[in-house]
Amino acid sequence: KLTDAELNYDYCLTSQPDHAKCRHALAVLLLETGRDQEALAMVNRWVSESPGAADPLVELSWLEKEIGDPEQAREGLQKALLLSPSHPRALAELADWLWQGPPAARVTGVTVGLASEQPADGFVTR
Repeated sequence: KLTDAELNYDYCLTSQPDHAKCRHALAVLLLETGRDQEALAMVNRWVSESPGAADPLVELSWLEKEIGDPEQAREGLQKALLLSPSHPRALAELADWLWQGPPAARVTGVTVGLASEQPADGFVTR
């Protein structure tokens, strides 16, 4: 069944390379089967193939957070939010990062708010 799922994700991405939900599902499958480096390579290729797109950066940030690199995850979210200030998943991942991230991030006063309040660094402050 795992092989069938992976084949279907690959087929989906062959026909729709920027399908974010399919890309995320394949990344989850790769992580859960111990293929972290394969997941990273896949998502990094997506980032390279889609310059200027927020979805690949958000996926890479999620993946970096999952494999234990929260600072890289934060930087990726900043880049994604500069490209698309109201990107829902980027905002949700940022909120998760702030909530679960390093303690220093929780005491900086950084919060998620309206996109119109977005400063150049990609974070929303009040």
